[in-house]
Amino acid sequence: MRRAIALIAWRGVDFMSRRQPDKFHQSQVRFICEQDGAIEQEFKRRLTEVFQDRKTVTRAYLAAVDYGMPTTFTAALCLRAFPNPDTSLVKSIGIVFASIFSSTEHLDILFLDEEQEMHLKRVCRAFYEMSSGSKRSG
Repeated sequence: MRRAIALIAWRGVDFMSRRQPDKFHQSQVRFICEQDGAIEQEFKRRLTEVFQDRKTVTRAYLAAVDYGMPTTFTAALCLRAFPNPDTSLVKSIGIVFASIFSSTEHLDILFLDEEQEMHLKRVCRAFYEMSSGSKRSG
């Protein structure tokens, strides 16, 4: 388990109501694996376009994570970004998410430090790197 990580949880239904994303700290985060199905590949492709335009995201990962309950996991967009966290970036991600997924789905957005990213890299590859644009197309 890792030390506390700053999380911004965003849920599609909240975006439609113009509610601000919920910010919270989580003391237990375990990175499980990469999320990489067909719909996730489309999400990654569209996020890559956002990241290339904004130039604030260094690397991006889409991973399954759990928060101390190993029987349940959630999808998390894990970012190395500057400034950290960037609330306007969260809103842009939310627009893309809402256009692809149903309002019953949710996505956690994690802004990682170097140590957290090192642990994530053991189980998940970056789908975006600033230096090369899109690292993989899916």
